[in-house]
Amino acid sequence: MSSTPPAPRSWLTNQSVKSLRARMALVAAVALTALGGVAAPAVADATPSPGTTVSASAPAHAKDAFVMGIKADIDSLNPYVGLLVPAFDAYALMYDYLTDGSPQDMTPVPSLAEKWETSADGLTWTFHLRKGVKWSDGKDLTSADVKFSYERVLVPDSTENGQYGSSFSNVTKVEAPDADTFVIHTSEPNASLLAATMAGGVPVVPKHIWENIKDVGSYANDGSDGKPVVGSGPFQLVEAKKGQYYRFKANPGYWNGAPHISELTMVFFQNEETMVQALEKGEIDFISALTAKAFNALKTKSDPTITLNQGPSQYVYELGLNTGAATVDNTPIGDGHPALKDVKVRQAIEYAIDKQTLVDKTLLGAAKVAYGENSPLNSAWYWDPPAAMKRTFAPDKARQLLDEAGYKAGADGVRVGPDGKALTFRLFARSEATESQDQARYIQEWLKEIGIKADVQVVSNDALTDLIGKGKYDMFLWDWWWGPDPEGLLSVFTCSQRSTKDGDAISGGWSDSFYCNPEFENLYKQHVAEMDPAKRKVIVDKALENLYVNAVYATLYYDQTLQAYRNDRFTGFVPQPASGGSMVAQIGTWSYRAIKPYTAPAAAPEDSGGSRTVLIIAGAVVLLLVVGGAVFAMRRRSTADDRE
Repeated sequence: MSSTPPAPRSWLTNQSVKSLRARMALVAAVALTALGGVAAPAVADATPSPGTTVSASAPAHAKDAFVMGIKADIDSLNPYVGLLVPAFDAYALMYDYLTDGSPQDMTPVPSLAEKWETSADGLTWTFHLRKGVKWSDGKDLTSADVKFSYERVLVPDSTENGQYGSSFSNVTKVEAPDADTFVIHTSEPNASLLAATMAGGVPVVPKHIWENIKDVGSYANDGSDGKPVVGSGPFQLVEAKKGQYYRFKANPGYWNGAPHISELTMVFFQNEETMVQALEKGEIDFISALTAKAFNALKTKSDPTITLNQGPSQYVYELGLNTGAATVDNTPIGDGHPALKDVKVRQAIEYAIDKQTLVDKTLLGAAKVAYGENSPLNSAWYWDPPAAMKRTFAPDKARQLLDEAGYKAGADGVRVGPDGKALTFRLFARSEATESQDQARYIQEWLKEIGIKADVQVVSNDALTDLIGKGKYDMFLWDWWWGPDPEGLLSVFTCSQRSTKDGDAISGGWSDSFYCNPEFENLYKQHVAEMDPAKRKVIVDKALENLYVNAVYATLYYDQTLQAYRNDRFTGFVPQPASGGSMVAQIGTWSYRAIKPYTAPAAAPEDSGGSRTVLIIAGAVVLLLVVGGAVFAMRRRSTADDRE
């Protein structure tokens, strides 16, 4: 677990990145002057050892402090490094962006840029900045900061470029002609550029801080160096305890209005049961993502103080496949099984999986079987394979494909390839996501039926991200959160998003399949340059069909949003999209800035029942007008419970 491919995967969950599906504040300038600066946040490395069950608890907090439970830890507070949803959530708290995603339908709306326009030829974008915005250390935020932030992304092979560069591949230069104007020049029209300026895309960071950071890739940005974390967002990081919690203080002088809460704390739980108990006890106020089992258990209890929210989501789950790990210069890396380079083997794997049973047994039906990679919530760009093309559950077809490819059954029932190597694949599930572990066991049995042995291994999100980047895997279970513009989704499968190598060090890109296909590359470039939405849709459909025909993933299901919060503690949540969308982990900070402490009516009547409000949104949400880009096109979640 962004249109900028990660470098999800799940956003409250999908790094674009891998996860799959934490946030900061400012001190008013007057206070800064009085205090002589901003204190660095308290930092402690308290990462639990693998396999440890954490009984998380938030620090002591005021009545108007909002505490949220998450099941995926923030992998990095550095906006050029983090990949998981909670990390991108944190960046939106800490920093501002040129634009935000509308709470109604996620289309671009003003943020730091009050307005913008494009030239007649589509090659120049001019953004007019909001005046009077301050950094948390009291300095003015100007176009020089914006120019600095975007120029970093344009540097080839840089950490910043790896994180956000895909949407800016045809940008020739950026300018700051005056303190309140920022200009982007492109060599050809770029349909995804505007979306790349939204929350989840390129954050505007303070030039006077980041220009002094020599090694961006290793910079923690959590105050561990004794320096305050400077931002311009609605919250400011004041305490970070890795593996425990992250505390953000509200910025009373925020240009878009002070938040109605004094603090926001993200508490990391490795155990969902413990997290639900904390909600029931009032120790936390919100759970960003629940499993279907936990959600149904809360529904059954009918606690009148707990409100449930259920609806379709942007998360798409897949069985990831190593199609041939290599670096951007085509140097092979890792130890992936060579049989997975064979498209017939990859197709056979998908035919062997009973997706509906997987949804019914492991998610209690709280998901929709998927075939294409993008979410149907993105109705403007959705592509669903024709019925005759869909790889529905058909074990006999799977066996036929393997027979045709020359993989014959061995004495033990495991097929052996022409090279004499048995079809024994490592299948990675994630320790933070119990549903992925359950699903791995089902898939293991289905693959056994067609002569493939799956060796199930459970690892952490961080460990799996590292393994994928180095190509040391065969198959894995994870998900992505795809934004409203298709660029972010498609960019993940481009050759440039494969890993890079510097000496003996290998750094992963956004690609987790290592797919590199000339036809797809051409379609990707065409769709970025096509400004006409109807014509662009035709190209996007062809690109998505290319991915499906070549079985780059075995896409499994479209997930649902399952959330819960204490209605006796807070109110005022703003869903995004408006029709039953997520209450948190948004393109922007709409809910975080709008929620207010609940105040009971002065003379509240006796409670007559015990029925709790349950918001069930059935069917797809009609939304998503064409957005210029896919800045936050992907975020990986860390668990099905979190959402990354």
